[in-house]
Amino acid sequence: MGPGSTDAAALTKEITALGYRGSEQTVRRYLHPLRDGRPTPPPRPAPPTVPEVTGWMLTRPEDLKPDEQTRLKQMLVHCAQLDTAAAHVTAFAEMMCGRHGERLDPWIAAVEADELPELHRFTAGLRRDHDAVAAAYRCRIAPAPSKAP
Repeated sequence: MGPGSTDAAALTKEITALGYRGSEQTVRRYLHPLRDGRPTPPPRPAPPTVPEVTGWMLTRPEDLKPDEQTRLKQMLVHCAQLDTAAAHVTAFAEMMCGRHGERLDPWIAAVEADELPELHRFTAGLRRDHDAVAAAYRCRIAPAPSKAP
């Protein structure tokens, strides 16, 4: 097929052989403005990777760059399950940093009430090691000694 072709069926067949997994209808929608002589639509930004989203969720909101905050908010708005997971992660971090061990059991129950299998594996580990986790909340770690000048 030559450059500039707008035959959606032929183009779909060609790009499917190269790994495209979308539909012919998507190709048709993309080609439609080109047939009318309009310019090619600008490419959409690449979606964030799983490690990027995970990193944003595990970072204090005030430590995220403005564009990271925006992209994370967009992700959470479009995926209720991810939004729920992010809320649980934030609550866990606040519980850990504030040493609020009394919140552990209600937090575990709240997570297990939601359909979040990945966090369920985490809560299973917390239940298995419950005594050690609870003791960690009570343990005060002394600051490291400062070095002499």
